[in-house]
Amino acid sequence: MNKYYQTEKFKAILNTYEELQQGNIGGFLDAEELTDIAEYYHYKGMMKEMMDTLNYTINIFPGAVAPIVLKARVELFHNHNLKAAQNLAEEVEDTNDMEYIYLMAETLLYQDKASEANAFINEHYSQLSDNAERDEYATEVASFFLDYSKPELAKRWLDKVMKKDTDYYKETNARLLKEEGKYEESEDIYNHLLDNNPYASEYWNELAQSQILHKDYNGAVTSSEYAIAINPEDDDAILNKATALFALNNYEEALKYYLRYKELVPFGDTSSVDITIGHILLSMEDEEKAKEYFEHGYMISEDKPTTMIHIAISTFENGYTSYAYDILKTIIGNCEEKWKLGYGYLARCCYELMKEDEFKKYLAIAVERNPEESTDLLGDLFPEGTEPKDYPTTPLLEFI
Repeated sequence: MNKYYQTEKFKAILNTYEELQQGNIGGFLDAEELTDIAEYYHYKGMMKEMMDTLNYTINIFPGAVAPIVLKARVELFHNHNLKAAQNLAEEVEDTNDMEYIYLMAETLLYQDKASEANAFINEHYSQLSDNAERDEYATEVASFFLDYSKPELAKRWLDKVMKKDTDYYKETNARLLKEEGKYEESEDIYNHLLDNNPYASEYWNELAQSQILHKDYNGAVTSSEYAIAINPEDDDAILNKATALFALNNYEEALKYYLRYKELVPFGDTSSVDITIGHILLSMEDEEKAKEYFEHGYMISEDKPTTMIHIAISTFENGYTSYAYDILKTIIGNCEEKWKLGYGYLARCCYELMKEDEFKKYLAIAVERNPEESTDLLGDLFPEGTEPKDYPTTPLLEFI
């Protein structure tokens, strides 16, 4: 949860707004405060209240950046209505505001036009003359591109920064290194930042996430515990700890933290958490309860094919091979040609179920589209050291 929502300041603003809406008091809230309330409603899953607040704000503050940008992002990422987002962007008065610039870049990224998005942002950067402003701008843009998983562009922007000793630069650089798979370097930076600011829970959380990717699960548990000690309701920290415990096969403790996370984040797309809870319950042979979480995860998912494949993976890993095969065959058969996830699992299911012809078919697709998954799922079937690309032409050690 955003820490700001827990402050007395925000609670007072929210109370004032709700009293205003009921006609109980007179008063004034500015566009930024009203937009914060709309974002809070979005976090709580109260979409109608969010849209009502945004429309109210835009009506009394026409041209205001914050509410228009938020409404445009809802149109873009929730309703997938690019035209509506672009139309809203045209209402913004201050087109030099960074939020407007980011929105326009987002509309381009939505269209897979990363180069155009970068060029648009660079136009505004070139107009800056003050070195401090240019450094801050470049660091913010790098962080923006990391949010959208564009590490190459983020690196270009960080390279523009001249003063590299600020915490903001270091933090953004650590995020970039993590994205590039340079986990030890990333963790060194976070540890240095924590030496100077040990109560920065966001650094503990970023460190834990890097440690999870680095497969230092015990370290991730420890980092998460520090963040939880700072804020017992830090949902990022609780999820990080659950994930690390799950990776350590400490399912009972992991389940407690996943359920705690669900309490703190009752809305939004938590389908991946539901699937993991289902996996744990299935491993505990509680099939009925596992089914409930699988079904709920699928129901709320914004990416149903991927969610179904993760359900199949979970059932496969718990020994329900035929069930996993049926799901994977159905889902993958209806996916677009560039689909990557799940072919290694489907090939393994075919191997386990002695479907030799299908095994050969899906093995060839798996090694082409997802060599890493193929290595994890199928590597033990071939002589040690065999490259995934050579699996289809290499005799199996044994066919069941």
